[in-house]
Amino acid sequence: MADRPPPRSPPSRRTGGGAGPVASPAASPPGVVSTGMVSSEIADEELIKEQRARNRFKLHRLLDAANLGVQHLDGCVSEMRDELDHTFFEHLQWEVEQQVAAKNSK
Repeated sequence: MADRPPPRSPPSRRTGGGAGPVASPAASPPGVVSTGMVSSEIADEELIKEQRARNRFKLHRLLDAANLGVQHLDGCVSEMRDELDHTFFEHLQWEVEQQVAAKNSK
């Protein structure tokens, strides 16, 4: 296995990678530094994705425990008490809204 090169990842969409036209800095409105705005927006987007992934993982842990029974769910909630903050419940509400929008009855 050591003889194989590592798998190549697809080109990033943020760097152009053939995914479409990339705006040049000259296309930005006067007085706006496009690279600063873009990198800030990308950082915010990545932070949101990371937080959603963490909260989704917590939700799946709770759902798995619930499938095993009430005692497992109670134990899981007790273990995760400090992790189940307002951001988790905001995420839970967002997940429900996404499922309703997708008309998913589960």
